Amino acid sequence: MAVTTRRALLLGLLAAPALSACTDYALRPRPAPNAPAGFASWNQQPPEYRLQPGDDIEIKFEYVSERNDRQIVGPDGRIVMPLVGVVTAEGRSVTQLARELEQRYAPQMRDPRITVILRATSGFKVFVGGDVGQPGAVTLTGRVGAMEAIVLAGGFRDTARLSEVVLIRRGPDNRPMLRTLDMRAFLSYGAMDVPLMPYDIVYVPRSAIGEVNLWIDQFINQVLPFNRGFSYTINRNRPGY
Repeated sequence: MAVTTRRALLLGLLAAPALSACTDYALRPRPAPNAPAGFASWNQQPPEYRLQPGDDIEIKFEYVSERNDRQIVGPDGRIVMPLVGVVTAEGRSVTQLARELEQRYAPQMRDPRITVILRATSGFKVFVGGDVGQPGAVTLTGRVGAMEAIVLAGGFRDTARLSEVVLIRRGPDNRPMLRTLDMRAFLSYGAMDVPLMPYDIVYVPRSAIGEVNLWIDQFINQVLPFNRGFSYTINRNRPGY
């Protein structure tokens, strides 16, 4: 679906005013005021995609093309390769899987050089909670933004604070990073939506950002391993608007 059409659909669903003239204004994550300790500094570079069950991958041997293969990652997260048997793919990047296959094939082949290409994904989960119609896990396919995920989770409630939506993402070192998004910029100025990554957490607060422990317990911990070594209380004393 074209970007313009998708934005128009989102605005219609949210009953928001029509967009003004197109601009190059970007809806970028911004630092969260009074963010709790324990979050890593935000890294704008998206983390490398990790394979999951149902992903379609192509495995190419540089010097032995007859061994090229096409695999679907199984429900158990593994693939089965000739000569080397079962190999775990889930949770690995395509680069990591290629290096693992090279190590596994090294006793069988001279100088195995392997490339793994992701041909199609099975979709991925993000978690949307707070002041939305249907909080919980949302399955996405392709390049989907924060606003689209919120719409899929039932849209904003009337009491939602659009100016300070929380985005939590695992960083390159697997530590969580936290930023806030001003979704009013998307609705009012035609800002570009923020693309989400697998297992991102989008939390929509009410009049002010407060305790999110309860929501994390209900919708995240049972599905996504999450480090509880820091407080999730942010902006407790900041007045809402």
